[in-house]
Amino acid sequence: MQASRGFESLPLRNKTPGQRFLGLTEAQQVLEVIRIAYAKDDLPVETVINVFPSQQWRLSYEWAAE
Repeated sequence: MQASRGFESLPLRNKTPGQRFLGLTEAQQVLEVIRIAYAKDDLPVETVINVFPSQQWRLSYEWAAE
């Protein structure tokens, strides 16, 4: 199935104990990027969740208008 639309959410949050490997201090937060792609019938066809150290990333987006 091919995606016809998508949704993204980018909350900034505290890290979980399982994310200690990121080497962050207690004061540093993580950026969680949640992306869901939907088919024409609104069935989710792809979900991606990425977690990044917030101070190391800059997000930029570009898309074509229909």
